[in-house]
Amino acid sequence: MANAFTGSVAMANLVQTAYDRELEFALRAAPMFRRVADKKPAQQAMPGSSVVFEIYQDLAQAITPLNELVDPDAIAAGNPTPVTVTLNEYGNSILVSNKLDLFSFTDVTAGLVNQVAWNLIDSVDLIVQNVMATTTQTIRMPSGGGNPTYGFGTTPTQATALNTLDATSLFNSKAVRLAVTRLRGNKVHPTQNSYYTACDQCPGWCWCGCCTDSRLQHLLHRPAGTCRGCSRGVPHHSWSGS
Repeated sequence: MANAFTGSVAMANLVQTAYDRELEFALRAAPMFRRVADKKPAQQAMPGSSVVFEIYQDLAQAITPLNELVDPDAIAAGNPTPVTVTLNEYGNSILVSNKLDLFSFTDVTAGLVNQVAWNLIDSVDLIVQNVMATTTQTIRMPSGGGNPTYGFGTTPTQATALNTLDATSLFNSKAVRLAVTRLRGNKVHPTQNSYYTACDQCPGWCWCGCCTDSRLQHLLHRPAGTCRGCSRGVPHHSWSGS
């Protein structure tokens, strides 16, 4: 008489699908834009719906030699420049039922708390990105190549229109050098040690550190994408900096 084996088919109810009780989170992009907006109130007078920052105006440079026998005339200080920042509230919430909390095979509350916290970071970064995308301080590469065009506030030279950019509007080192020169000329302080932050303004928002063009590989000092005085996410077509 042949042996009767007891296997997984005979006792199928004891063989079940196993789950890893520790859930992973989806890939997340590191926040990059909010670091540009790094100014906070230092001595806010009171709560309010907006905050006014005042900026001192420096004195005009004194380049005329003084006469040792004549006291210099006093000059009037400039009126500080106000900058108003309007405050808004943003956020999301998730309600969890007791049944889900009791029946789920993992600590679902901790996972949802993590998602809400990350949503805060991700949302603020997008809010800052949207403001930067509409800035007038831009540098763009025109269609067909050539020299970069720029627009800095009231500067007469205007940047190439965003809707005219195409596949031939290729980023090159001239745009980065121009941006760094203009930023330094306007006394803008770098946001990352000695580097400025670059942000793409072309449709698609490509963050590749100019590494898709093999001709520009020699411009990179390290994988993070430092290039001619800028760091991170140097774009292809147009960008604004801080």
